[in-house]
Amino acid sequence: MKNKKIEEAPLAEKSNEHLEIDKKHREHKFTLPKFGSFVVGKIEFPSLEGLTPISPSQTQQPLYKNQKDRRYSQAKKKNLNFISAKKVQPKRRSWKKAVFNLAAVLVLGVVTGSLLGGWYKDYTESLMKIDYPASAEPYLDDTNKIVAKIKANGGTPLDYSLSENFAMATYNAENATSFCFIGRGKVATIATQSVFSIRAFDGETYELTSQSVGMMTVAICAVHKKDSGNVNLIKGKNVGAETADWTGENQKFTTDQFIDKNGSLPDIISPYVVSSQTVLNDSERPEKTTLNDKEVYAYTLKLDPVLGAIRYHKQVMLTSGLTSKPKFDDISIKVYLDEDWNFVRTEITEHYTIKYGIPAPCEGTLNIDYEFNKPVTLPY
Repeated sequence: MKNKKIEEAPLAEKSNEHLEIDKKHREHKFTLPKFGSFVVGKIEFPSLEGLTPISPSQTQQPLYKNQKDRRYSQAKKKNLNFISAKKVQPKRRSWKKAVFNLAAVLVLGVVTGSLLGGWYKDYTESLMKIDYPASAEPYLDDTNKIVAKIKANGGTPLDYSLSENFAMATYNAENATSFCFIGRGKVATIATQSVFSIRAFDGETYELTSQSVGMMTVAICAVHKKDSGNVNLIKGKNVGAETADWTGENQKFTTDQFIDKNGSLPDIISPYVVSSQTVLNDSERPEKTTLNDKEVYAYTLKLDPVLGAIRYHKQVMLTSGLTSKPKFDDISIKVYLDEDWNFVRTEITEHYTIKYGIPAPCEGTLNIDYEFNKPVTLPY
């Protein structure tokens, strides 16, 4: 019993406390800060007088740092093509502006094309620019002096320089009663051209024919009677790789005019300038070998590409129908001589650039076989 009383006493006290708290809550008045107020029931509300009303739409507006940010945001919401925050432009463009833009593009294209065209023309001209000496005479050796030396000392081609051997063989060819040199080769460029040539002398008349068939067809025959002052240049018709009808146009030149046009007369043995000044490897010596089961002396000339072609570049222009000078990178001539310093065969390889609208690299090869002091039938 004693324990029961002890437990129940705190419960009675707790109940009385709750009753007191509830009574206080019922009697408490809820009040708001007063700006001047009005009362509804027992609750006081502050007076709204003097306050600025705020609309719901205003409360949803974002805050911007400045006017540019606001314009930028508005333009973006309306899906406009804005250039900057200061100036907003719609996507729609007028036809006038479209025409103006098109005209501007066309003008820019024309101006750019003209500038690039002018630049490319200057570039190609600089690429092809080359100055050949006006005359080969300053770069020739005294052939008579070389011949006299070899005849006096004797020996074989192994005993002399490359240019001296070439000078001696040229002297023998010039003094032959007749000769016929037949060349066959090709020029590889934009398209491959076949090349065929004949340089012949029957004792009275010199003739030089040159034919090329491929992308273009050219055939000419230059006729020069010994000791005359004229050269006839005949164009071939019905041209094949090694055949032509020499019934075409016939032009007559003085020897000086023809030299200016072709670089040399048909009586010259080689159109190249070969001397101690133009042979780059003149210190070398020939070697003994065989060609077609015959004992020969062989060597390869490396010519200066400018000095070696002083005459020859004009012949290339004439026979190829070029209006611009070819630019040679290298000229190589392999020479075969017999023991008496007579030409047996030459094998020529050239690398050069010609201009057919645009610069075109070329590789030319020509193998020439020689015959001397035999009956010759001239091509024309």
